[in-house]
Amino acid sequence: MKNKAFKIHMMILNQKKYIGILFCLISSLAFAQTNDEIRKRADNLFESEKYIEATTDYLHLLSLNPTDSDLNFKYGTCLLFNSTNKQRH
Repeated sequence: MKNKAFKIHMMILNQKKYIGILFCLISSLAFAQTNDEIRKRADNLFESEKYIEATTDYLHLLSLNPTDSDLNFKYGTCLLFNSTNKQRH
């Protein structure tokens, strides 16, 4: 009786483990798509010379990949435009 209850308990734990792993995989895929969307939006803003609006997106992307030279360049450019904007006010 105890052995049967233990097997059922272990089966439930295994199912929860697999559901947890599946949830992690799905959420990481969704997160990657979100970062791609953020990158596209930031790049579009940058190309439209809307540097101030693109700043927060590039900052977010840099927090995930701080060694990306393209992101560093574009974020730095955005910061330059932010600093001139503050001097006007």
